[in-house]
Amino acid sequence: MESSSLKNQRTYIPYAITFLAGASYGLTTVVIGQPLDTIKTRMQGIATTSNASISGATSMFRDLYGKEGIKGLYRGGLPLIIGGSLMRSAQFGVRCVEI
Repeated sequence: MESSSLKNQRTYIPYAITFLAGASYGLTTVVIGQPLDTIKTRMQGIATTSNASISGATSMFRDLYGKEGIKGLYRGGLPLIIGGSLMRSAQFGVRCVEI
């Protein structure tokens, strides 16, 4: 016969895996999307006459990366990483409980 603690442990493992998968999904979304969003936001903030040397997203990426490095691409991303990981893990975990 199985002990109740072993049975409970086997019950919780799928939920833990589901929450971990959701957190990974949230983290990946921010890691991939944050630099693109930063470039988009910077491009929206440029007046067309103020900086004629930046003409597109690739040019903006080179300029931003050259001046600020990788930190410039992920500026302000920590709250998004934490929030996205928590939100997605909760979504995945709750969905698993419903099934």
